[in-house]
Amino acid sequence: MRRYVQCNLCGADDTRQRYQLNSWTIVSCEHCGLIYVNPMPDAETLRAFYTEEFFQGNRRPAGYADYLHDKEIHMHQFRAYWPLIRREFPHPGRVLDIGCALGFFLDMARAEGWETVGVELSEFAARWAKDKLGLDVRTGTLLDLHLPDDSFDVVTLWATIEHLADPIGTLREAHRVLMPGGFILITTGEVEGILDKLSRGLCYWYEPPAHLYYFSTRTMCAMLQKAGFRTLRVQGVEMAPRMIGPFRRPALHGLNRWLPATGRLWLRLIYRVGRYALELIGLIPSQRVGNILVALARKP
Repeated sequence: MRRYVQCNLCGADDTRQRYQLNSWTIVSCEHCGLIYVNPMPDAETLRAFYTEEFFQGNRRPAGYADYLHDKEIHMHQFRAYWPLIRREFPHPGRVLDIGCALGFFLDMARAEGWETVGVELSEFAARWAKDKLGLDVRTGTLLDLHLPDDSFDVVTLWATIEHLADPIGTLREAHRVLMPGGFILITTGEVEGILDKLSRGLCYWYEPPAHLYYFSTRTMCAMLQKAGFRTLRVQGVEMAPRMIGPFRRPALHGLNRWLPATGRLWLRLIYRVGRYALELIGLIPSQRVGNILVALARKP
């Protein structure tokens, strides 16, 4: 089932259609600019969507080619941006990972001495993380769990916020469970990035019904502020060629296996030359070439 929703950021009910993809309509709010799917899948539809097939290449038109096989792709993101937290919070504490999938990040954080808790909507993924990695992962959404106030030092959402039916509600709940002075780290697609500008809706991030919300720097800052956070850093960063979305899709999974040996060097070269050429002729500003949005904020 589908349900019509108002803007999750400002509450307005005034939108214009941007794209029609996979029978889903993507709109933008005329008041605040937030981009989202509307009508949106209901809670039961979302729960039924994130099955084992979503993680192993059999869920079309959205899903992963092979989440387990692509572990290093996900670990690359964790290793790249986790130091942002470590610089602000140098000693191991307690971390909550929202949308933890198979638990790869939690396993890494635990190895560094952190006490870890995960939240995952997919029953399959939560069970895999518990059975295979021995992690504390709770099935459901953060809003379902009623965790204690001020109980975590860090909350992370690695490529998760775009999947949420209620991102502002989740951020407010994350604010509640964070200790004063605690940090939240978010990564997601950037709708102001180069791939979005050139692809006109064909970029990997536009993947309904898996991805429901699409953020710019401005809308991410506004949502964090509305949830009670003090934003420290929100910026677009270049997506490494190994993380470019089309190479994670089932149809090109065989190509993805071949590319590490030879093709990725050429892909990286073409990507960088094209990027700098677009900067040089002024089609994109040099400081806004990325298509991953990284946000770091603090609970006052």
